Amino acid sequence: MKVLLINPPLSTKLPVKGAYPMGLGYIGAMLRRSGCEVQVLDIGLNVYNKIYVSDFLKRNRDRYELVGIGCMVTAYAYVKWISWEIKKYNPHAVLVVGGSICTVDELLLKHSDVDIVCVGEGEKIITDIVKTIRSNKDLAGISNIAFKDGDKVVHTHKESPMEIDSIPFPAWDLFDMDQYTRNNYLVPVKTPSITLIYERGCPFKCSFCYRNFGKKVRYRNIDNIIEEIKTVVNLFGIGHIDFLDEIFNVSTDCVRKLCNKIIDEGIKITWRCIGRTDFCDKETLDLMYEAGCRWIGYGIESGSQKMLDRMNKGQKIENIEKSIRLTRDAGIIVTGTFIIGMPGETEQTIQESRNFFSKNKIFNNPFFPIPYPGADLYNEVIKKGLIVDEDKYISSLEKDATELIINLTELPDAHLLKLRNSLINDFKTYIPSLALKG
Repeated sequence: MKVLLINPPLSTKLPVKGAYPMGLGYIGAMLRRSGCEVQVLDIGLNVYNKIYVSDFLKRNRDRYELVGIGCMVTAYAYVKWISWEIKKYNPHAVLVVGGSICTVDELLLKHSDVDIVCVGEGEKIITDIVKTIRSNKDLAGISNIAFKDGDKVVHTHKESPMEIDSIPFPAWDLFDMDQYTRNNYLVPVKTPSITLIYERGCPFKCSFCYRNFGKKVRYRNIDNIIEEIKTVVNLFGIGHIDFLDEIFNVSTDCVRKLCNKIIDEGIKITWRCIGRTDFCDKETLDLMYEAGCRWIGYGIESGSQKMLDRMNKGQKIENIEKSIRLTRDAGIIVTGTFIIGMPGETEQTIQESRNFFSKNKIFNNPFFPIPYPGADLYNEVIKKGLIVDEDKYISSLEKDATELIINLTELPDAHLLKLRNSLINDFKTYIPSLALKG
């Protein structure tokens, strides 16, 4: 079976365009394990325009039996367009879409030519889809998908999350890894870098998050992740790794196992991760530094306790401040993500965040909250009638969270923007240099 995997463009002002599409890499490896011939159309990396993409699909009409697209919900409008182009030139191809766009599965199926949306982990689903196509069986036998049956959308039975150690390493050769390893994800290091994951899942329920991999946290076997680290170091000369786990430090025991193994194996890399401040302790942070951790991004979100409670963060300001001090004492650069404009935000709560920035000498340009499908915040906004046309609203999400897409506060748009811009102007010197010595 010939398969085309598509990495659509990512429209954002944020410095994240350099990250290779790791999810598609895993999907490509699973497809090859199933005996498929796989090709990638990397629109995101090469910035192909729509004329080029349409011409590619026309030149390769009827070549592929299966086309897979992996993307975030922010690519919704683009996926609609490219689905029409794919079916125009190859109407018999089965078009499958996965990623966080699965949170709008029914909407996407109704407004595009997509055939199947993966509402679970794509690595197992894509294997089941290949088997089903080959045997000409009914799609209803595949778990964790949504598909069209005439004018109806069918949701199949749910299945528990897969064993992630059963997934082979990504099919890196499908991508221009020379370019990807030079395009640093967030930290401008002077050495080839790459993104990896150690775990999937998040046990928390922040109101703004769509929670893509479920509540249960599943860590990879320590030998499995170490082998992948060694492999990318040997293949690409990797010197820095960005761990993209939703909460890297949720298990102190697993973090310590990884750090000790990196040290014992003599792996000389630097790395960054994303974590929560309520899982910090001096001993673990010191060990992380010894193992190469030089940067941690905490999901702080606000310096106002009222807003943290409103977001259902489950964190206390005093504990956040303590963790910032502990992390810096360990020699690790610490920054945080911040959100301005959640429901209930006022000038007073923004002032509380301003005081927090000043006291802790920490700042990053704040995001505006975007109600993404799947999040509690989205359901809240729908109930309030702030989103009338869901298709139109989801299509607008190609803009990123640095832009005010929808105002959830009682403050006028212009005033909210002014307050956000004032914070940026006043605290830009607190944005730390992320450069690490090669």
